[in-house]
Amino acid sequence: MHRRIAITLLSAILLGSCKPESRIDLSTLHLNEQVKDLVRWKSKGITVGMSTVEVPDAMILTNAVTDSYSFNNIPLDSATVIFKLTSPAYRKKIQASMRGGGGHMEMERVSNADELSAMLKKEQADGTINGCLIEMTDAQLPVIRNTLTGLYGQGIKNPNTTNGLYWKLDKENKLILLAPDYHFLILLNTTGISKTCYWDAMNGMLDLGGCNSEEYMKHLLD
Repeated sequence: MHRRIAITLLSAILLGSCKPESRIDLSTLHLNEQVKDLVRWKSKGITVGMSTVEVPDAMILTNAVTDSYSFNNIPLDSATVIFKLTSPAYRKKIQASMRGGGGHMEMERVSNADELSAMLKKEQADGTINGCLIEMTDAQLPVIRNTLTGLYGQGIKNPNTTNGLYWKLDKENKLILLAPDYHFLILLNTTGISKTCYWDAMNGMLDLGGCNSEEYMKHLLD
């Protein structure tokens, strides 16, 4: 009898240890979390660096994991999740690249938390995210769009793209941009960015209210 109980307890422990990690719901992020708490190291495709095409003003961490994330409880299987970080050292590199024209990508693979910590220290980044980009499949895009309109209303039409929408959520300090023409959903913490302008290569220049685009681009590059 005791042997049977012991076997049952051991089985329960083993089953519990094999329980998959719960998904991180990206819709609930405040976008000021530590990136180390959002990375799933089972992915073999984690890289840190810069891409002036996708994120023109930041260091980024790309985590290509198929079953680690969701949005408002919608699984984001086959999605690539990119976390946006602030790094003074990388900002100088990015600005120099942008002034030269064209897109530039410079990524370095990291395999564990220690390598990530060393990379962040080298590039003077504190590891706090201020945004998240989600590259989705064709099938996921209409589902996410319906979810966003259900949560935040119809959104504002992006005049620069065919199907783009955005939501300026002042109470939550968030700017949400859906760029279906490029398969991206972008979530930004607006605390440290311009309140009047936004630009990236996928969305173009957006006037959020009183935008001086020349001054904004000058700040972005200088």
